[in-house]
Amino acid sequence: MAYARGDTGTPIVRVYYIDATPELVARTRENFERALSKLESERLGAEVEIKVEWPTYATRKENTNRRRLT
Repeated sequence: MAYARGDTGTPIVRVYYIDATPELVARTRENFERALSKLESERLGAEVEIKVEWPTYATRKENTNRRRLT
């Protein structure tokens, strides 16, 4: 493993929040699922439909032991 010479300093983490409506989020998720389905269908040579189990607020609250770096 190659090491950089000198001190690389403190890492900078940038967090961006984008304003979104529930309709925009739903449309983005549908587009993502459609794209995944298309990719897998082409890869497998058969029609495939993929549904992602998106996390909800309740499931995010269950993961309180996870820490976020900011």
